[in-house]
Amino acid sequence: MGSVGADRAVKADIPGLISLHEDGTVVRSTLPSRYLPIPPQSDFVDGVATKDVVIDAETDLSVRIFLPRIEQDRVGVVLYFHAGGFVIGSAATGPYHDICQKLAKRLCVLVVSVSYRVSPEHRLPAAFDDGYRALQWLQLQASSKVGDPVTEPWLNKHANFSSCFLFGHSSGGTIVHHVACRAAAQGDTLSPLKLQGLILGGPFFGSCARTVSEIEYGGESASLTLKLCDALWDFALPEDANRDHPFSNPFSPEAPVPEGIPRCLVIVGGKDLLHDTQIKYTEFLEKAGVEVSLSEFKESDHFVSDMYENEEMDAIANFLHHHNNKKKK
Repeated sequence: MGSVGADRAVKADIPGLISLHEDGTVVRSTLPSRYLPIPPQSDFVDGVATKDVVIDAETDLSVRIFLPRIEQDRVGVVLYFHAGGFVIGSAATGPYHDICQKLAKRLCVLVVSVSYRVSPEHRLPAAFDDGYRALQWLQLQASSKVGDPVTEPWLNKHANFSSCFLFGHSSGGTIVHHVACRAAAQGDTLSPLKLQGLILGGPFFGSCARTVSEIEYGGESASLTLKLCDALWDFALPEDANRDHPFSNPFSPEAPVPEGIPRCLVIVGGKDLLHDTQIKYTEFLEKAGVEVSLSEFKESDHFVSDMYENEEMDAIANFLHHHNNKKKK
C-alpha cells in the first residue's frame, strides 16, 4: 500500500494551469481575472440576452444561448465550441462568452455555446460525445412545438433550424471536426435541422511528427507553445495514448473519414505553430470532396482572447451570407 505522500505526488502538471496527482485529484490554478465566469443576463445587454440551459442532467451538460435583438422573424443558429485545450473553460468563461456575444450581435444569429466536459476528469471522447449530444438536442428543438416539455422558448420562437452552423476555435474546432464526421456517418438523421456549414478557427490537431511551423513558431515566446500543446494532449487523450491517436491526428488511419460533411471555412494564423497541420487539413478535406474556404491571416498566431474583431469576423460573415444568398437565388 502506498503512503499518503505517494498518493498525493504529482503525476502530471502544466505549471500555472493544472496538476494531476497520483490519487486522481485534480488541482486547477487560479486563472487571470479575464477568465472569470460571466453570469447570464436574461435582459438585453449591449444588444444580446443570455440564458443557461441544462440539456443532459445525467452528465450535467449545459449550453448558453445568446439571443440578439431580432428584427426579422427567424435567424440562423451557430452551435459553438470554446477553446481551452480540452482542459479549461466553459460557455461562461470570459473570453469565450465575449466571442459568442460578438457573433450574436454582429452577425444576428442565435449562438448556442456548449459547456462540454473537460479533461483530465473526463478524457476524450467525452467532449466529442457532448458536442454530438448538443447537436442532437438542437435537432430535438427543431422538431418540438410550443407547449412541449422539451421546448426551449427562445429557440422555438426565433431559430431558423434550416440554417445551422457548427463553429469552434482551437480545441473547439477539433470538436467540430469530430461531431460533423459522426453526423455524416449517421446519414440524414438530423432532419428537420439542417447543417449548412462548419467553421474551424485555428483547429487544434496533433501528431508525433514535428512540422516546420511547430519548430519555427512553437517557442517559449508564442501564445501557444509546442511544450504546452504536448502537455494538453497528455491531459486530454486516453491514458497511454500518443498524439497519433485518431482523436488528435485527423490523418491517422483509424480517424473518422470526413466524406459527406458540409462545406467548411478554416481560419488559419500565418504564425500559428499549428499552421502547417491546418493547411494539410484543408487539403485533406478537399481530397475527401468537401468544399473548403481558407482564410489565412499572415501575422496572426494561435489567437484566442482578441480574436474575431474585424477581418476574421468579416470572413465568418461572408461564409454565412454566402449560404443565405444561395438560398435566395
